[in-house]
Order: sequence, then C-alpha cells, then structure tokens
Amino acid sequence: MYIAIAIAIILVLFVFKNMGSQAYTSVSPDDVHAWINNSDYQMIDVREPFEYSSGHIKKSINIPLGIIDDSLGKINKDKKIVCICKSGGRSSAASKKLSKLGYDVYNMKGGMLAWNYETTK
Repeated sequence: MYIAIAIAIILVLFVFKNMGSQAYTSVSPDDVHAWINNSDYQMIDVREPFEYSSGHIKKSINIPLGIIDDSLGKINKDKKIVCICKSGGRSSAASKKLSKLGYDVYNMKGGMLAWNYETTK
C-alpha cells in the first residue's frame, strides 16, 4: 500500500512539474506584425545568419538557436520576447528554453514561411 501511495505521489509531482514545460504562447504572424513598433517586444530571429540575411522582420535581431545560451546578454528580460525561425520549429525550441529561464516568450507560428509582410535585408 505504501508503495502505491509513493508511486501516486511521484506521478502527481511529475505531471505538475511538466505541465509548465510550454510556458510560452504561440502567436500568429499578424500579431507579430502588429507588435513590430511596440517597444515592449524584442524580436529574436533564431535562424542561421545566411537565412536571416536573405530577409528578416524589421527590428529583429539574429541570435541563432545554436548560440542562444551564449547570447542571453543580448536578450532583454524586461521585454516580451518573440522568437522567429523559418517554419516554427527552432523558434519553438528557443521559446521553451527562454521561458524556462524566466523570459516572457511568444513563438511565431509558421515562422517566416507564414510571414506575408515586408522583410528587411
């Protein structure tokens, strides 16, 4: 009986711990477009530099996913962070990582493939 109770407690703790594993919000490109000139948001493009240079969202900064841990000093913890990539996968990984570090994070669904607005080179 004690073993069953211990297992139940462990399962409950595991579920509660992992419930917050996606503590970021997915948003549409339309939402991101509306926030471009809002100083409360910082746009982080996590694609590789060659992808970023082919066209990116105005005012976004390029911090590739592979070096995001070493570039936290460039990310303002006082702002809402919007992560962007090509299709939404890398930005989702970056969003998860940053949210676990205490950032207020938004992931742009569909990435640049879903972006129907002007880009900057």
